[in-house]
Amino acid sequence: MPFISTLILYSHKTNFHNLVWKDCSGMLADTKLVEKLKNYDKDNIPKKVTECIDNYVKSKPNYKPEIIEKATKAGGNLAKWCLATLDYAKVVDQAEPKRKAVAESKAKLKAA
Repeated sequence: MPFISTLILYSHKTNFHNLVWKDCSGMLADTKLVEKLKNYDKDNIPKKVTECIDNYVKSKPNYKPEIIEKATKAGGNLAKWCLATLDYAKVVDQAEPKRKAVAESKAKLKAA
């Protein structure tokens, strides 16, 4: 489960129904995977990707890091990363209209 959700974020593939272990093993074979995850551009995740991750996680009742960690510690950590990244993306998505409004207000004030 966490490997599929990581792959969705990692590759921006949004049809999780077609993703299989072979797809994940290719990602896991990347020797720079940890570095890429650390430097992941979490501020620019396409809405389609966040919606896909959200739907994927909701479709898996056992998608909980504490449950996944019982089977695989790495999987539990990837699940935590995916959930945290998803939460962050949702906050950024909600904040964006407010940021734009502030920028417009500042521009109007400066012009006045």
